Amino acid sequence: MELITSNGRNREKYAPVSPTDRDSDDDGGGQNRASAQREDDDADEEEVVVTLDEYGRENRATSRREGSTFIYFYAAGCTVALLISAIFTMSNAWNERGSSCDDVDVPSPSPSASDCTSHTSRISQLPGFGTVSSCHYAGTLQAGNSRSMYYWLVEAEGGYENKPLIVWFNGGPMCSSLLGLFTENGPFVVTADPASSTGALVENPYSWHRAGANVLYVESPAGVGFSVDNSHQTPSDANYASSSLAFLETFWAEHPRLNNADVWLSGESYAGHYLTTLASLMLSKKSTSAVSAKLVGFMLGNGVTDDSYKYDGGSMYRTLCNHNFLSDATCTALEANCADTCNPVEGQCGSACANKMRFAEREAGITGNAVNVYDIYADKCTGGRRRRHRQLENHRRGLISSTGLNDRTRALSLGTQTSCSPVLAALFHPCIEDHLVTYLRRSDVIAAIHARSISNWDYCAPLNGYAYVRSVMNIYRNTLLNSGLKMLIYSGNIDDSVSTDGTRAWIRQLRSEGLLSYETGKQWSAWSADGQIAGFREVYNEGITFATVRGAGHMVPGTQPKRAYWMVKNFLSTGSL
Repeated sequence: MELITSNGRNREKYAPVSPTDRDSDDDGGGQNRASAQREDDDADEEEVVVTLDEYGRENRATSRREGSTFIYFYAAGCTVALLISAIFTMSNAWNERGSSCDDVDVPSPSPSASDCTSHTSRISQLPGFGTVSSCHYAGTLQAGNSRSMYYWLVEAEGGYENKPLIVWFNGGPMCSSLLGLFTENGPFVVTADPASSTGALVENPYSWHRAGANVLYVESPAGVGFSVDNSHQTPSDANYASSSLAFLETFWAEHPRLNNADVWLSGESYAGHYLTTLASLMLSKKSTSAVSAKLVGFMLGNGVTDDSYKYDGGSMYRTLCNHNFLSDATCTALEANCADTCNPVEGQCGSACANKMRFAEREAGITGNAVNVYDIYADKCTGGRRRRHRQLENHRRGLISSTGLNDRTRALSLGTQTSCSPVLAALFHPCIEDHLVTYLRRSDVIAAIHARSISNWDYCAPLNGYAYVRSVMNIYRNTLLNSGLKMLIYSGNIDDSVSTDGTRAWIRQLRSEGLLSYETGKQWSAWSADGQIAGFREVYNEGITFATVRGAGHMVPGTQPKRAYWMVKNFLSTGSL
């Protein structure tokens, strides 16, 4: 990983940055771009480029500055060389998303079948794919009284020993973590042919189990997907945390060979509530719970934190303004009519603000789903069934009628790249969630993955009155900061559902209260992956690392798989970026 500071230089490479690489998170006024410019008369100067590949190996190359490459062909007996200039200065949308068709393969060792245990939960074959190359285990375990949770464990590529355990939770609330496994950071990606006997799945080269970690996907809260909840209790953050810890303790006993692993919680979206609540509970149980004692931190993407207009509640509209989806008049009207402290979710912002927000959604194309709030520059799903994954919007707005805001559907639309590899074409398919539903409703799949036999698996369960909590900022204030946990708060910068603007606002608030202080030399600066600026980061003494991911939407591992992979791999190994 290269770290490029605000003057655009690293130790060995003078890194030019294209003007198209600047995004709304560059607070330096374009300094990274401007300071990296070279004069034309330096074009022939050679430079040493040092990068690290995905496995930490150093690559050095001597090259000329980006621009024209001159290739000379000499014909025998000729005294005049022919000069051919090949211009490589144009980039396409695929490269803007941080990946290319040529850098997909990530070779790494796979454990042999003998390295896997003979546990009854082991998965060795998957319909539509064939033999799996690493150790997989799946099944259902107790999660306290009258609850059970379905899980899928993927052991680290190259062997489980001396590797941490990442526990992944999708958000919602009430949405399945199998979304993460099959559409984001898992070892497989479901294709546009989910009923196929051979091509329903393809391998994901940027799976997090290749980043030196065992990864556990949990369908939580109970009642989601293949999990079961017969408790008849109202779902809530507190119930989620207690039942998830009960599940983890059962899992710890069921899979003892992982008992020495450090534990990292991870997730996205409403997992901003899940992870903070569960981490707080585990900290309080460290002396009595073996799995809690192994907790070292969490990694949270575009996490819901506080619904006040100043933070997440109004960040959608500020992001639309910053990305030129709204007129100047609308942006000014929103600022004038919506107070920082009001809560649009609970209808506390007044009719004038509600009317301006409603107008802004129409003007930007959010109303009617012309624009995908989860990735504002991506295509939407236009075929198949209507998008039904609207849990976060239902929970935060649709249940509150007094705001008059339209209920918005979520479309995981990641662009279309059919000319690239099968895995990236699948990850970027706008209707990937539909394909997953089809795949996980197959009877042969259900049998192979040791799930309970149901015909109506879906990626989100009904909310069932999920208890509303406005903010989890006090959990940071009272418990998490200075707890010794390492916390990576990362944010895809083209998400408009839980946008970077809102996350930066609540971090800024904690800093203004004197609760956060920068590590020396770790203020706002760029981080890079594979020779490209991947985002910007800042690191705090109290355990928080905040990082943006350039060109990523709400589901960072699905929209920027390579950058997410590099970020997680480096954070796991160093505890920072």
